Amino acid sequence: MIPDSEGLHEIANTRNAARKADIVFVHGLGGGSHSTWRYGEEGDSDHFFWPEEVGKKLPNCGVWTFGYAAGITSLGNPGMIIEKRAGNFASQMVLAGLGERPLVFITHSMGGLVVKSLIVATQLTADDARKRLVSNIVGIVFCGTPHRGSAFAFAAGVLGAFFGGSQAHVKEMAANAEPLDLLHDHFLAWHREHPVAIESYAESIGLFRNRWYRRPLPLGIVVPRASANPGAGLIRDVDADHLSLVKPSPAVPAIYNLVFHGVLKFVENALKLAEQRVPSVLAAPARDLVYLSYSSDDTHWHRGLRAVLDADPDLRDRIWDDTKLAKASNWQFEIPQHLERAAVLVIFASPAYFDRNRLASQWEMAPALQAERNTGLKIVWFKVSHCDYSPVRHIQSTLPVACPLDEMSEGELRAAFAGIHQVIRELVGLKRQPILPTSPPTVSQDAAPPHRPESSNISTNRTASSSNALALWRERLAFLEEAEAVAVDPAQKFKLKHDIAEAKAKIREHGGDT
Repeated sequence: MIPDSEGLHEIANTRNAARKADIVFVHGLGGGSHSTWRYGEEGDSDHFFWPEEVGKKLPNCGVWTFGYAAGITSLGNPGMIIEKRAGNFASQMVLAGLGERPLVFITHSMGGLVVKSLIVATQLTADDARKRLVSNIVGIVFCGTPHRGSAFAFAAGVLGAFFGGSQAHVKEMAANAEPLDLLHDHFLAWHREHPVAIESYAESIGLFRNRWYRRPLPLGIVVPRASANPGAGLIRDVDADHLSLVKPSPAVPAIYNLVFHGVLKFVENALKLAEQRVPSVLAAPARDLVYLSYSSDDTHWHRGLRAVLDADPDLRDRIWDDTKLAKASNWQFEIPQHLERAAVLVIFASPAYFDRNRLASQWEMAPALQAERNTGLKIVWFKVSHCDYSPVRHIQSTLPVACPLDEMSEGELRAAFAGIHQVIRELVGLKRQPILPTSPPTVSQDAAPPHRPESSNISTNRTASSSNALALWRERLAFLEEAEAVAVDPAQKFKLKHDIAEAKAKIREHGGDT
C-alpha cells in the first residue's frame, strides 16, 4: 500500500501524452494523498481506491492526487495556511506539465479552499503558466468543503475532537474567519466571469468518537449542508459522514452510486462542455488596453489626460480606469482582470499614489511591476507633483522628473499631455499623430501659418494682412517654446528648435521683434 506523502502523485494514465484531460484529487483537514480516498485495506476483497478506479473508467484522462501538510493540531491562521498550500500546489502542477489541457479538481474539506485560493491568487499574478493552468479549469467537485471562515473553524474543532488533537488553535481560526469569507466572495466573482461546472456533495451523518468504556460520543456533522453549499452549481446530499463521504465503494451502495457514479458523470459532462469551448478557454487574454492608474487626490490631472485620450478615436475604446467600474461591482476582481489585458499602464506619480496604505499599491502597481518584468507590459509614468518615485525609478519617465504637472503653465500642460498621448499611441502600435506642423504652407509671406489642431480653421488666404500674419506667427512661436520646454525626445527637441528659428525669422520679416 502506498503511504501518504506530500506532493503531486501520478495515479493513472499520466504518461499518456495523448490524454484529453487531467483530474486532480485534493484532500482536506486530517487527510492524506492516498488514505483520504481509500476504502478498506489493499489486498482485501472490498478494497477500493477512488482515484485509481476513475482512471480505469476514463482511460483518456490523467489522474493525480496531491498531498500536503493538513494536520489538525497546529494549523494557525487558516487564511495564510491555505494561501501557502495553494501557491505550492500551483507550482508543482505547472512543473508536472498540468495546465496544458482541460483540468478537473475533485476536492475534500479544506482541499476545496486550497483550489479556490489557487484560482483567486492567480488573478493577481503575472505568471503566464499559472494563468494558463487556471484558464483550463473546466470543473470542480467540492465534497464537504466549509466555504466560510466560521464553518472552517467549526469543522476543525469537530475533526480535532475526533482525532483527539488539541483545540487551542480553533479560537484563532474563528478570529481569522474574514480572509476565508473574502476568499469565497472573490471565488464567486471569478466564477461569474468563468462559469466552469461545479458540483458539491454534503454529508448528512455526524461523526462519533469511540470510547472503550462508554457508548460512542456524538461529535456532530463536520460540515453542515448550508456550509457545504458554495452558492454555485448543484449540491447533492449523501448518507455518509465527513470521512466516508469520499471513500465510495461497491460495498456501500448508497455512497458508491451517488458519489462515484455521480462524480464520474459530472467529469464526463464537464469535458464535453470543454470540447465546445476549448478555443476560448485556452486563448490568452489580448493585451490591448491602456490602463490609467492614479490616486483619487490626483483626479484633476487624470481628467485632463483622459480628455486628450478620449478625443483620439483610435484610443478611445482602449482606455480603462476605475471610472468604468460598474456600481456594486467587485473591484478586487475587475481591477486584476483589466490589468491583465493592459498593453500600457499609465502611472500618475505623486505622494498619494505611492502611499503604502493605498489599495492600488497592492492591486495595481505591484502586479503591474511584476508584469512589466515578466510579460512585457509597458509602463508610462510622470510626476504629478514632487515625490519619492523609487518604485518606478528603473523606468524612464515620459516627462522630465524636474517638471511635475502641478508646476507647469497651461501651455506646458497642453504640450505635456500631447506628448504623453503620442508615447501611448506608439506603445500600442499606432502611428504618431502630428502635434505640430513641420513648416508653414508654401504660400506668400503674408499668409497665416498653421497652428494647433484646434486652430486649423485659420485662413490661409494669400491676401491675408501682414498684421494678422504677425500675430499668428507670434502665437505659434509661444506654442513652440512651450513645447520645447517639456520635450524629452532629442529628435523632437531638434525639430522644435528648427521651427522656433523659422517662426522668429517670419516674425522679423513682418516687422516684429523677437
